[in-house]
Amino acid sequence: MHISDSELKQILIDSGSVGEMDLNNLVVLQPSTVGESRSLQDLVIINKLITDDELTKLISKTKNIPFVDLTTVDIPKDVLFKLGEESAKELHAVVFGSDAQSLNVAMIDPSDQVAIERIGDETASQVTAYITTKTSLDSALNKYQPVAKPAEVKPTLDAKTLAETPILAEKPVLPTGPIDLPVDKS
Repeated sequence: MHISDSELKQILIDSGSVGEMDLNNLVVLQPSTVGESRSLQDLVIINKLITDDELTKLISKTKNIPFVDLTTVDIPKDVLFKLGEESAKELHAVVFGSDAQSLNVAMIDPSDQVAIERIGDETASQVTAYITTKTSLDSALNKYQPVAKPAEVKPTLDAKTLAETPILAEKPVLPTGPIDLPVDKS
């Protein structure tokens, strides 16, 4: 979820998840690369001060946004396909449940009103947005892939089939005496 560094810093400190000194050191020690700047959210995860799952749950609790771990949810295909694969990937969102009034949609950024409106328009439904992790979302996006059918197993040949096969039915004839082989004497 897109959240400002200052707001995230306050959430982390207030929750006691990460100390203020650790956060200040993290920002100071972050190497500056021309054209590349990492968010505080990326830095705390990369430097293992908090996991993505813990951070997402913390943001969920602080912002009163429901959290869902899609790796533990069985999503029926008819529910999943209420939002097409292309849109799901583009919007970083997956439909994982529904009721008479709305669709339950897991998103990386449930504050993205443009995405929520687009999902509502594409599905002609109200949307209840949940927050999830990238790993969890990727797990659900993989469910759009067709299930591979196992390779066709060819039956093994039985003795009768082997005996009826001309090439294998005859035993090879091997010479019984000495064999004269040409020898190069040069």
